[in-house]
Amino acid sequence: MGFKRDLNDPKTQQPDRLRDFRQCNEWLTQVTFDHPFVRIFRFNSRFTGIRIESVDPRKKLKRLHYLLIASIAGTSIGLLVLRQSDERPVDPSFTEKNKATPEQTIAVEPSEKDSGSGRETIKNVEGPDSNDESLISQKSTQTQPHLVGKKVCKECHADNFRMHSQHGHAHTFHVLNDSPEIVSKFAGKTFNGGEQFGTYHYQANAETTKKIGTDHPIADAELTATIPTVFGDNPFPLQYALGSGHNAYTLLTLITEENGETAALEHRASWYTGQDGLNITPGHSKSVPADGLELFGNISRGDDMNKCIDCHTTSAEIYDEQIHNLIPSVNCEKCHGPGSEHVRLARLQSEPPAYSVGKDDWDTESEIQLCGDCHRLPKNISEKELREYPDLLVRFQPVGFLRSRCYLESNSELRCTTCHGPHESLHEVSKETHIQNCLNCHTTPEHTICPVSPKDDCIRCHMPAMEQEQGLTFHDHWIRVRDQ
Repeated sequence: MGFKRDLNDPKTQQPDRLRDFRQCNEWLTQVTFDHPFVRIFRFNSRFTGIRIESVDPRKKLKRLHYLLIASIAGTSIGLLVLRQSDERPVDPSFTEKNKATPEQTIAVEPSEKDSGSGRETIKNVEGPDSNDESLISQKSTQTQPHLVGKKVCKECHADNFRMHSQHGHAHTFHVLNDSPEIVSKFAGKTFNGGEQFGTYHYQANAETTKKIGTDHPIADAELTATIPTVFGDNPFPLQYALGSGHNAYTLLTLITEENGETAALEHRASWYTGQDGLNITPGHSKSVPADGLELFGNISRGDDMNKCIDCHTTSAEIYDEQIHNLIPSVNCEKCHGPGSEHVRLARLQSEPPAYSVGKDDWDTESEIQLCGDCHRLPKNISEKELREYPDLLVRFQPVGFLRSRCYLESNSELRCTTCHGPHESLHEVSKETHIQNCLNCHTTPEHTICPVSPKDDCIRCHMPAMEQEQGLTFHDHWIRVRDQ
């Protein structure tokens, strides 16, 4: 079968997880020379590091060389080769883009004495980390802005960072190898996918089974599904989970099709918080499997696959059945853009120039296009659905919002953030606050004042929650007087 793969084959394994970068911040104090492929920096008065990157375009590999110069009393006394080469896949268009990849560097941990020798342990650290990103260096203005990671944004924007950490955006993409709490919701369970599909049996590997339920994250939480009546014990690997878990978790696996292209299989069963169990994934109830692989779920290809993963991550490049340069979930720079230049200027000036949404050319249209890129715009919807506006469109909030009189007659003043704090979880906002957002306008003579309930119940009447598949609910953003 096309899904049968040797799990011990390194080609089928997940990319190495990017490691914790916090130690780097403690030691990295000064960049003395900066270039996309060569970087020289100082850790402290005793150590200077050199990172050199070379690219082999024929093999599509990059080779990283790490060197450390030890200095005593201001005099360099030796050159230590920390890692002569470290080969990793790179974007096939790397040499054409001529861009630096996510930076990697080394950090010196606090002294760890070895028989009184005073030897210090060297730790290899990579970043921006997929879970704990940090700024690598203050990039030269001669290079293109690059991602610095949300932990760097926290240095000045602590309140926004705190709110964002509770937002669904911050938890919308998960690598199952790093997510035992999600694996535990499937492992050991079965689910009947329907007459044409069979029953799924979920199993975590033996090491995972021992550790699920502990307070300690594990790195080998591998999850598989089998359909014994069709494929016996032949396992199908489940690699990623989409969703914050407030509503659900849906599983995703990258596969290689017969033409050699990478595609994504969205698993037929999802875990629903409201049901505390498994049920059919939205959009799969009417699916008919075309082959054995589709017994496990629906397949997305090309732009559809890329857009799905792009909207759940800050950085992701998909090829060779893997996600490269992965920064999961929607973090600061997904919406604000690469922040290296902003950070560099902020560390040099008390009042750095306006950046991203603070710039003069940022307007309502810019914001709607940004949010609508993932939450959908009318251009993403068929003409028939736009005419008929079926209930399923309430999932795509900008589509309804843009046909509302509130927006059309606002002279481009009403936008998403008029009512929604972009960093604040919707579930942390009270009903009264939402109603007050309406009353901020609809209590003045130049606006319509509701004749039925002028100071209460705005949301229930004009933006009601509409039930979708599996009991999920979304508020209709076509703000209007509804037919009774």
